[in-house]
Amino acid sequence: MDSVRDLDEVMSAADVSVRPRRFSRVGSLRYFEPAGAFIETIAAVVGGPIPGPLHAVRYAGATMGSEIILACCKPTETLALCSGAEQFASLERQAAGRTDGCLVEQTGGIWACTVTGTRAPDLITRLGAATAIPALGVAGISRLAEVAVTSLCIRPGEIMLLVERIYSEHLAAWMRETLADF
Repeated sequence: MDSVRDLDEVMSAADVSVRPRRFSRVGSLRYFEPAGAFIETIAAVVGGPIPGPLHAVRYAGATMGSEIILACCKPTETLALCSGAEQFASLERQAAGRTDGCLVEQTGGIWACTVTGTRAPDLITRLGAATAIPALGVAGISRLAEVAVTSLCIRPGEIMLLVERIYSEHLAAWMRETLADF
């Protein structure tokens, strides 16, 4: 099995599709209490407030078609998914040398996919639990296919799944097998 090819393939069945999602750079914003100044600085860079715990937001980037997605699944940690390298570089510059927060590079360590279609909730439920299906603007961590997966929703009808790359082949194989039953 060519696992790299398999992770880049679109998987689909009746009324559900799983599409790999690539980001130029991915990082984890980690901040310490009180994090007010750090959060304010990062908010100025991304163009809006940092989401609160268990929430996700999407901001358009400075260049056409670029975006930054922020998903806060822990009270002092927010994932930053950047479609453009310049967005991430701005975050790096603002986080450098700070004592109230930092940016930890995660590019290459996270695999992302987007699940769409009317049967997307069915797929997610079969892989784990209905509690892994986020409402619009919500992010959370749950177990799908027996591994920890971050699920978030920033657009109606789309569920984004993020998993540590070491577990990506496992999750993709479970999705492929589950979709074969649809």
